[in-house]
Amino acid sequence: AQRPLLPAGSGVLNAGATDILQEIAETFCIPVGTTFSAKGALPEEHPLSVGTIDPSGPQHAYQAARECDVLIAVGARFHDFNTLAWCLYQIPGSTRLIHFDIDPNELCRNSPADVALIADARLGLEALHHKLKEMSLKPDSFGEWKAQIDDWRRRWLDEIKDKGKEKDGQLSNIRILREAGE
Repeated sequence: AQRPLLPAGSGVLNAGATDILQEIAETFCIPVGTTFSAKGALPEEHPLSVGTIDPSGPQHAYQAARECDVLIAVGARFHDFNTLAWCLYQIPGSTRLIHFDIDPNELCRNSPADVALIADARLGLEALHHKLKEMSLKPDSFGEWKAQIDDWRRRWLDEIKDKGKEKDGQLSNIRILREAGE
């Protein structure tokens, strides 16, 4: 892998595995995205979080999903919402999928996996962490990939910085959310 992405689904929350998810991300500099139902599995303000990878997520999350070469999906289902009707990820094709889920019916249901493992999210992440440590990956192994995602994030934030600040009486979702947040 040169551009790994770790999308976490609700299985990570259900298994109480947010701590090991964060440890893997930080130890190996692997960017993490979440499904909408797993928001908060890695705090969205964390430097390795790309946010949600679905229609509610930021543009840089979509870009990372489109351009990753290995997707390590944990406790996440690949249904039409979180895959943008199965058009987001390049599976099969340029992206290899490693998928673990406690429900064997979810594995390979909508996307073919190169590796499919029936596992509780915590136990699967602990085993992955152990294996990655055995491989002696350097902490900055994926630093260039993270820098690319950070560049996409900066561009996106610059693009949206003034959206919702209009005071012309027009209401928009982003304006309501921005003002409610303030």
